Amino acid sequence: MVPLLPVFVYGTLLPGERNAQVAARGGHFTARPATLAGFRLLDLRPEGYPGIVPGAASDLVHGAALTYAPADWERALALLDELEGVDETPPLYTRQRVRLTLQGGEEVEGWVYVYALSDRLEQAGVTPVPGATGAPWQSAEASRRRGARVQANEKPPTRIWVGAGMPGRSYAGPELSATASGRPPFRRPRGARRRAWGRSWCWRRRSRRRRGCPRVR
Repeated sequence: MVPLLPVFVYGTLLPGERNAQVAARGGHFTARPATLAGFRLLDLRPEGYPGIVPGAASDLVHGAALTYAPADWERALALLDELEGVDETPPLYTRQRVRLTLQGGEEVEGWVYVYALSDRLEQAGVTPVPGATGAPWQSAEASRRRGARVQANEKPPTRIWVGAGMPGRSYAGPELSATASGRPPFRRPRGARRRAWGRSWCWRRRSRRRRGCPRVR
């Protein structure tokens, strides 16, 4: 039986990527940010997924270490091996035992899937992903979704409503255009102040002489 160790994921199995549900179908697991030294991360196009190959000691790959519950380990490993094409001829990836560094500096042993088609790496569409950025690989689809969420969470521009105010009060600030405020400045209808004054005058006349109010246009 394969020993129960954390599985280092760095591509489509990461949370938010298209194969994250495969990792979730394997059972309950905990995910911790981790790095893998001594390997190079390559972005493969048009396949749309990455692969890692042995590299220099200074090379670094960022990802996550998935640790499954003992009861779910056998099922999870079978799903991951099938996704990575371990049993294909020739294999797409091979599972290797490596040394991982978890967030916080703790070092543990784990499993990782290493890209195995060396002939494919000599063709076009292979782009090295620098590990110095400190961020894991991200697909174009996930990048677009993240950009849409960022835009949706942005606060709308503050709208400032400018009006003439109550009778006897003036606005001394600068005049705002429709572009700056998002709406044309408020304008009291023509004659509204005169009508308001006429109604108050009418009430005083009615309270004193109980006569009808003159019609104010």
